[in-house]
Amino acid sequence: MVRVPFRWISLNNEISVEDKNIFTVFEKEKSYHSIIEQIPSLQQERQPIAFKKISKAIYLHGANPPISKQGHDTKQVLGATGEALTELILNHDKVKVNNPGYDLSVSGSLLEVKSTVEDSVSMSDIQFQTANYLIIHIYHKYKDTYQNCYLIPMKILREIKGQNRKSGRRVTVNIYKEKWVELFKLTPIRVAQYFKVRNLYINEQASSIVQVRSRGELDKKIQNSSVHVKDIFEMYSKFNSWRWEMHFAYYEYFYKGTITWLYTYRSLDDVNN
Repeated sequence: MVRVPFRWISLNNEISVEDKNIFTVFEKEKSYHSIIEQIPSLQQERQPIAFKKISKAIYLHGANPPISKQGHDTKQVLGATGEALTELILNHDKVKVNNPGYDLSVSGSLLEVKSTVEDSVSMSDIQFQTANYLIIHIYHKYKDTYQNCYLIPMKILREIKGQNRKSGRRVTVNIYKEKWVELFKLTPIRVAQYFKVRNLYINEQASSIVQVRSRGELDKKIQNSSVHVKDIFEMYSKFNSWRWEMHFAYYEYFYKGTITWLYTYRSLDDVNN
């Protein structure tokens, strides 16, 4: 089980007057609808935004949102809570939200955020084709505790799913049945660190990154401008590089999106991470 990084959240986000007011009401009233009724500013928002603001305020004060206590709105609150957590991790004041085909835009990177208490998530065709990354948050169905986080680059997911997929249909990721999914499990802090490193590449400030300094080793995996997905899980003990997401960032952004990703059926079955 992964913990919510409350300290990271508090260090990277400020608590507003509205956040304080929301939490004051929350301490007495756990129903999101009741909280909205007592906070005038929330009454001016669309319901999904109001739900997200409530979850944000609760996280900012170091508590877990009571997702399962919201009755018929539980599913919508679950989705809003996952988006709230993602925005807080990635510094919400720099994030564009609520767009067609994706949920968040972080420095031009389009994120689709899925939150679930079940064993799978699904994406619409437009989400599958539009987003750059899929972030999955897993919550406990009854205790509301945070369980796990996954970051899946869509270029890789499209390779994995695209071979047997009919265009226009929803795409399902079976979190526990599809063995490869486990390889993309990260802590929320590692997700945040990944996007910071991504920005260094984009802003051409990546010269000090260990993968760039040791690119001779990583470049051995490139064949005809292509890299096999399994190669990002290579561990380089010589220069202490073992995080798959940093290898992906190197290939994807050092080469400015020119690398083609390859995947063969069940090629990740024997990969350890």
